[in-house]
Amino acid sequence: MTDPVAQDTLLDGLYKSLTRDQTSLCDGLLTFAETETAVKAFKSGKSGLDGLTAEFYQYFWPVLGPDFVAVSNFAFQHNEMSISQHRGLLTLVFKVKNKLLDLFDYYVDQFALSYLESMMTPV
Repeated sequence: MTDPVAQDTLLDGLYKSLTRDQTSLCDGLLTFAETETAVKAFKSGKSGLDGLTAEFYQYFWPVLGPDFVAVSNFAFQHNEMSISQHRGLLTLVFKVKNKLLDLFDYYVDQFALSYLESMMTPV
């Protein structure tokens, strides 16, 4: 739940807002051209929940793009999205050397400990 006082404090500190022209650019239906520009800007080697990479979408955009735009605009017009369109995935990876190995060792140790405890528990 959002803290209303914190929200007001944050919003009161904002001094920039969109002009009417900028606002009108953000409202309304997507175009094929603007979605194509966004897809071309995807970082290489990245993939979404579907596992498909940016390169896949960039290569097949001429085929996939029109349907994507149509589905997105339908969702906007009807104010409803599919369950998968509501999902996101956040992956945290240790960036410090050897930390990933330490994490792996921790989980292996925890698994081994759980296994030993289950073997020692009387039936």
